[in-house]
Amino acid sequence: NNTVLDNNTGLMWMRYYPIKFGSASNGKMPWYDKLYDIFAYCIAANAASLGGYTDWRVPNINEYMSLPVQNGGRGMPDTTAFPSVGNSVTIWSSTTLSNVTTYGIGYYTAYGIGATWQKTAENYVLLVRGG
Repeated sequence: NNTVLDNNTGLMWMRYYPIKFGSASNGKMPWYDKLYDIFAYCIAANAASLGGYTDWRVPNINEYMSLPVQNGGRGMPDTTAFPSVGNSVTIWSSTTLSNVTTYGIGYYTAYGIGATWQKTAENYVLLVRGG
């Protein structure tokens, strides 16, 4: 059903980020305040019962940091589990930068670290459920 269950955390993830959503229909979306933002996508995924479930949400940065990565190190999530996630992909989380609320925190797969962008920037998103 195009989902991945992390047996260590109990979280279920989307296996692929959306590639036809967003303002340019390329899967990249702003954090908020647009017709095609990450939270609108989450609402649409729940309405469509993605993978047979209706309780998807945008993960926080700590949940992204818990993803198993290739070779047991930091960086890109395991490509067997997440074949659409490349080596230099930026992915939104639901976490806001505490001292500058116009910035969100996301996950940068090249280094397996959290990174910040203005919430108007367009990045990918992987939804999660459980936890």
